[in-house]
Amino acid sequence: MTAETTCHRRAELLPVRRWLACGAASAGIGAGLLGFTLLGPQTGVASADSTAGSSASARTHEPAAHVARTTRTPKTTETKATRKTRSRLGASTEAGSGTTASTSVADPADAQAAVTAPRRTRVSQAPTVAPAQLTGQISGPITGTLGASDATGDALTYQLKGTPREGTVDLNPDGTYTYTPNARFDGVDAFRVAVTDPGATPSLFGARATTAKAVINQGAITFDFSYTDGAQYWTADRQDALQHAADNLMLYLVVPRPVTLTYTVTGESDSTSATLASAGSPLTSGRPGFQQTVVQRKLLTGLDANGRTADGEITFNFDAPWALGDTVGANQYDFTSVVLHELVHSLGFLSMLGAAGDNADTSRPVFDRFIVTADGTKVIGLGYKFNDRYDANLTGGAGGLYFGGPHAVAAYGGVVPLYTPNPFEPGSSVSHLDDNTFTGANSVRMVAYSSTGMGVRTLSAVELGILGDLGYQVALPQTPPTTLAFVGLVFIGARRRKKTAAPGVEQAA
Repeated sequence: MTAETTCHRRAELLPVRRWLACGAASAGIGAGLLGFTLLGPQTGVASADSTAGSSASARTHEPAAHVARTTRTPKTTETKATRKTRSRLGASTEAGSGTTASTSVADPADAQAAVTAPRRTRVSQAPTVAPAQLTGQISGPITGTLGASDATGDALTYQLKGTPREGTVDLNPDGTYTYTPNARFDGVDAFRVAVTDPGATPSLFGARATTAKAVINQGAITFDFSYTDGAQYWTADRQDALQHAADNLMLYLVVPRPVTLTYTVTGESDSTSATLASAGSPLTSGRPGFQQTVVQRKLLTGLDANGRTADGEITFNFDAPWALGDTVGANQYDFTSVVLHELVHSLGFLSMLGAAGDNADTSRPVFDRFIVTADGTKVIGLGYKFNDRYDANLTGGAGGLYFGGPHAVAAYGGVVPLYTPNPFEPGSSVSHLDDNTFTGANSVRMVAYSSTGMGVRTLSAVELGILGDLGYQVALPQTPPTTLAFVGLVFIGARRRKKTAAPGVEQAA
């Protein structure tokens, strides 16, 4: 196996394992827009310009332009869990040599629209615009809002400046829109609009306006699950539940091109195993630098980094008591919640930091770029090397470690505490948010502990902020995909594959 795995464990007493394998990274278990100021508009760049044109409503149609699709490639991810109410789920990372050209990510793209700065005078002021798709991300009518506002509360006018290529759009006087795809629609389209404040004092070149790009997604992310070993355990209802859980994740992401993520899916029924499930995605390269996972690269760019090899891998142990729907017993594991956690790890929500003295690797996931101390000091320095002066922080000393990406910090109000227990838990430590901080009403999905019974099935603003820092353009669903509740605890353990291990062989650290 070439992918890093994250583990959902079923027994605390079993040894925590760490995975180190060439070329892979993964972590165990684990939409309106992130409006406010966290990630900004969901659709690219908004800019102020001069225009005299305006219209309250417009309908346009233009032939579709071909949008390149990526080659399907399955990837593997793993999740672990325990049999007890308190169970462990793993997170792990691997680094290795990729078969494709390396792409180091020094500064992941911020999926954020630049809005014009407030005017100091009436003449220079322009409306702010933050387009957001509200419905139709998976199927059904596609509607949205331009999210336009004016500092003085003036009525605004709207005019299409760039028509969609694969459908038509109706603009309404209140700034909402309806998009209708045509026969060539491939899942992604876009249009540009100018928003004007006609009451503003005209400048030399006309009234000030703001233009913005609105991106349309419907079925833009497709999951292709290939059931291989242990396929007999994947009954039709279990396959449907996996697809449904994956579709829920799609509600949080806005992609520039339609993509198909391929996962190899295996099943087992092993009463002696501490593993509930596992999932992972390889790093795109083993070269020094901050590397994307294969899944991450495909979602951000539409590019397939590993050819015909799978983008991800998923394994579930069906000896465990799983609940597939919205009714979850107190002693059952929430299948939907676990799938969400694992898939988010495959997006790149994971660290490759190891225990003190075990951090020589310099090929790291993008996540590691943002790991800081309590005062915001980065722990990865020149040459992508971990600064061993912060060894104590790995196990909670000197305040522990934090995620310091700008979007996450904006959502949380400061650097975000990461999970740094003592002793260090390989694959789980640092790859999750801190359980002691995110508890009770503040519980989130990407902590090291989760519950039996109904689990957390939504992503918080902080978690979406982290995804934004990893380069994703994210949105908040108008209606959360599922309800959330919290009962008991499930520990999300960690695994790495030893570098000396043969592919597919697990070894205790």
